[in-house]
Amino acid sequence: MFNQPNQPSGLGMPGFFGGPNRGRRGAPSRIAPWRYVVFAMVVTLGGLYAAPNLFPPDFALQITVDNSDRDLTPEFLADLAFELEAAGIPVMGTEVSDQGGLIRVSDANDQLQAGALLQERLNPLGEERQFVIAFNLASTTPEWLRGVGAEPMTLGLDLRGGAHFVLQVDMGEAVSKRLADEVEKIKDMLREERIRYRSTDDAVQGNTLTVSFVTPQLRDRAIEVIEDEFRQPDYVLETVDVGDRPGFVITVQDAKLREIESSAIEQNLTGLRNRINQLGVAEPLVQRLGRARIVIDLPGVQDSAEAKRKIDKIANLEFRLEAAANDRPLEIEEWAYEGRTVDLNKRVILTGDHVTHAAQGRDPDSGMPQVDIKLDSRGGEMFHEATAPNIGRRMAVIFIEHKSVMKAEIVDGVRQLVRSPRVEKRVIR
Repeated sequence: MFNQPNQPSGLGMPGFFGGPNRGRRGAPSRIAPWRYVVFAMVVTLGGLYAAPNLFPPDFALQITVDNSDRDLTPEFLADLAFELEAAGIPVMGTEVSDQGGLIRVSDANDQLQAGALLQERLNPLGEERQFVIAFNLASTTPEWLRGVGAEPMTLGLDLRGGAHFVLQVDMGEAVSKRLADEVEKIKDMLREERIRYRSTDDAVQGNTLTVSFVTPQLRDRAIEVIEDEFRQPDYVLETVDVGDRPGFVITVQDAKLREIESSAIEQNLTGLRNRINQLGVAEPLVQRLGRARIVIDLPGVQDSAEAKRKIDKIANLEFRLEAAANDRPLEIEEWAYEGRTVDLNKRVILTGDHVTHAAQGRDPDSGMPQVDIKLDSRGGEMFHEATAPNIGRRMAVIFIEHKSVMKAEIVDGVRQLVRSPRVEKRVIR
């Protein structure tokens, strides 16, 4: 048996560029030109979209209008920049955007000093805050890079810092509000059947609903009317004596309570995400934590107090019918609307908690602008029950805003912004 000499093989596994593969005579194989082209394109694109990370953000102050009638203009920002430079704080630039005005400074120390000076200049003592001055990090990525979608890498709280909030949802209030809606539903059903009941302010107690009547016969008729709607496993209906009157009590079961709580959490999550989007934070985290909490992470946010103020700013809607001629005076409220007063029924037929989506649209008949809304299943039922017997009767939409009003005051010799809650209501439609 003879040993065969080692022969170069042409069957090796080539790399991306063809080597170390060789031909049958030992000559290296030629690399395909298209591979060079692909390699160059990958390196170029990778370098292009990594380039924004070479431009660190500037320390900046973001100014937005709160209660002032003055607009943020380039001239106004230029005046503020002149005052800062006169105080020895160098200004690197100013700009006006959809989020407000931006004044860039050189470092964190200048940012703190400039913030204090602008607070004194724009928010006089003893008056409601006119402008919001928030610390920010302004992007320095060139416009041509941002034009092709190149942005710096987004860093989380562990690398960049920021604000972390844990919010507790008031489940007791959420359940009470939902059960109050159920009481109104029961009253509507009884009124339709002309069954008289005794109205009280404490119909909702914990997870129970209580309704009383003058006679046992009226109570029994009422139970026949509502028992299909309030049945097990969500509810347990029992007859009781309410004081010295016959009545019934409806106990909401745990499974239904958890459903109400989950709905309250989802509604809060939706509202919080919409408000946080206004902060301009890249990749915020808003998610449920346990049964009644919501966790919020805002990477890169420097002014946590201002972020909290915007998160705490909550709005809702109420839908009410215009007062009818046969409404009692105690059922009517006067509201200002477009320079005149309108009479509205006090009963709230629907709130914004049942609105799942809203979008701008146009009336198909008149072509006028309008707002199209979608309601959840319960909201649709409530809206139908209120409007079906009142066709042709006008309805009002009331905007309710819960917000914190800030006022500059001297506390223990130190200038501070003092927070006070305020609820504003107005008819918008």
